[in-house]
Amino acid sequence: MNWGNRLTKWNKTDILKLSLARGLKYKTQQMILESYDGFDKYSSSYKPLTLGLGDNLTLTRDEIIASAENQLEICEKNAINIVTLFDEEYPNLLKQINQPPLLIFVKGVLQNADSVAIAIVGTRACTFYGRIAAESYAAHFARNNIVVVSGLAYGIDSYAHSATVKANGVTYAVIACGIDTNLPSEQAKKANKIIDSGGALISQFHCGISAFPSLFLQRNRIISGISTATVVIESGQSGGSLNTARFAGEESRDVFALPGNISSEKSKGTNELIKSGGAIITLKPEDVLEQLGLVQTSISFNEKKHKFKSPEEQKVWDAIGMEPMHIDQIADKTELEISKLLVVLLDMEFSGLLRQLPGKNYIREH
Repeated sequence: MNWGNRLTKWNKTDILKLSLARGLKYKTQQMILESYDGFDKYSSSYKPLTLGLGDNLTLTRDEIIASAENQLEICEKNAINIVTLFDEEYPNLLKQINQPPLLIFVKGVLQNADSVAIAIVGTRACTFYGRIAAESYAAHFARNNIVVVSGLAYGIDSYAHSATVKANGVTYAVIACGIDTNLPSEQAKKANKIIDSGGALISQFHCGISAFPSLFLQRNRIISGISTATVVIESGQSGGSLNTARFAGEESRDVFALPGNISSEKSKGTNELIKSGGAIITLKPEDVLEQLGLVQTSISFNEKKHKFKSPEEQKVWDAIGMEPMHIDQIADKTELEISKLLVVLLDMEFSGLLRQLPGKNYIREH
């Protein structure tokens, strides 16, 4: 992408002002950056000083300057960093997409611009199968020092973010509103955990912009654009995750999909992606890293992350797989008395080895 030699004249504030000039198409913005020595030179060339197209889109030069000052004040107050397309920390993969945003708003820490990132996306109303898969893939990527990218929505997104944080990894949450916007309490808590763990909240939208449907499509483009590949865990026949997959495909990025039950509405989208050739089938997270040619860190969960306290814990661990198992089935497999088994299960929960589910079912933690 050739932006000309005048960019040394355009500082961050100038680019912010240009981004606030309504009605300017991307190619027009590029022409302005190439043709003028900064925002003041551009704005002073117009009489009257209007920078928009159409009566309802027009802002005067003074209004744009005031709006930019307001944005900068909000960002300073909320510890939000403005990163322009020409800054070193702007993710390199995002720079490579068609019409990358001139600037992004970041709360938290961006990793090295060349860091490998993989998007994990899927339906909000996911099944337990989808949840376990999202957590498994996110944890594996995190343990291999890969940034996990998702959209902070309920369901698959949420589980991917949480599993990454739990695995001491880094995750980016790309949102469809201004970063200063008050998120629902559950999402706000998750956003804070993401930031506290070394990740970041990212938006291409100015502060003060509320989420509405058309912005989610643009958000999905950023999710795929910032990522080396996109993994669709669960999706119906329509939904945002399929749009993310489409954007990834358009940018020649790898798309992976997890197959699901052929009768499940929540897997019709992923199954169709695989059938149509729109996605590579993945049965385990290692498949993704192998396809991408990434060197993997071999981590034995029970040897390196946890030590079993007793032979009984080893027995329980071996008995329980990645599908929920009822306590009666565990007792049958381990031949442990229920009273003893309850103590072992409780200890393993406290150690982070197992998770108890409703109905006295248990599953391995990742």
